[in-house]
Amino acid sequence: MGSIIDYMNWRGDLSFDTDPFNEADNLILNDVTYAHMEKYVRPDERLTLGEASERYLAGENDPTFTLGVDSISNIGKTQRFKDIIFYDLETKMRLGCQFGAVTYELPDNTEYIVFRGTDETIEGWREDFETSYHETLGQTLAYAYLEKHIKENGKRYIVGGHSKGGNLAMYASMMLTKEKQDCIETIYNFDGPGIAPEMLYEEGFNRIRSKIIKYIPEYSVVGQLFKLGLKETIVKSDAKGILQHNPVKWQIMRNEFIKTDKMDDDCILINRIFSDWINSTNMKERISFTKVFFDQLKEDGGEFIINIKGHTLGESIKMIKNFNSFEFDAKKAFKKFLLSAARNTASMSGEKLTNTMGRISDKIKGRIANISKKNG
Repeated sequence: MGSIIDYMNWRGDLSFDTDPFNEADNLILNDVTYAHMEKYVRPDERLTLGEASERYLAGENDPTFTLGVDSISNIGKTQRFKDIIFYDLETKMRLGCQFGAVTYELPDNTEYIVFRGTDETIEGWREDFETSYHETLGQTLAYAYLEKHIKENGKRYIVGGHSKGGNLAMYASMMLTKEKQDCIETIYNFDGPGIAPEMLYEEGFNRIRSKIIKYIPEYSVVGQLFKLGLKETIVKSDAKGILQHNPVKWQIMRNEFIKTDKMDDDCILINRIFSDWINSTNMKERISFTKVFFDQLKEDGGEFIINIKGHTLGESIKMIKNFNSFEFDAKKAFKKFLLSAARNTASMSGEKLTNTMGRISDKIKGRIANISKKNG
């Protein structure tokens, strides 16, 4: 077993005629889409992945952006991938929006439109939260990109994305006309969230539901938000906890994922907490909480998640110290999150909890007790 990087080394000499496009190939193209190629590729330029890789390796790249780097660095060395066409790269970064999309032309002339997921920027993570209460600029751009690219000309199209990119793939496909939806063969969501009920266009979604294939790792948090009742294939990862979200850590044997039928027990608890919290808050509270939370993260760490001081839950809970300065609706939302955490950990008495989760539960309950005393 190994990663997508190992797969490129093992099977990168095989043509698509010998071994047709598969799960591992699919994930590789999604990971490559994270690489920030925009300063090396003109929007109107068509080039091979081999040429794209060569330009990237010859350039000076921001070391803060690590996602996709291993894949773009290795893909040009493979006979299998180096001649895949890469074109119509579109990116946008501004307050509340981190967007990227590209189209790959596969050897059989199928067009695979891939949306970039959440990168290392705080604005990218802010936009993930914003999908819980309104249509984001990224979703609007994804729809425009897909609507422009899909032609009713008999071509085969695939749409996909990892993380937020999976949400964009589903959202954009949902908003297309039936005629353009009929041109899409498959929609892939790699550990991405679903669509919030307030933003769900049921008629459009029901037309594409059967086309959606979703993969998640054993420890999936992002991919469990707004699940929509979709069937999920669980993939083994060699990472721990939330780091399993990274596609490079997913495990592969020959040309397919190593699968399991069970999610991580600790992750199930985390997902209960988030689901309970989302169901208990209204849109106004979510809006206020998102603004306060991410504005504070930017004050602490600047533009990038990696620069935030204290990456443990224990450090994150220190935000409670600023509780009394929160806006009223943000304060309500935050209290509901803590209450949800306490309620769900308490409800698991009799089930097997790890020592870590037990300590988290005690901390949360203690914080809630202090907040209740101060705020009545």
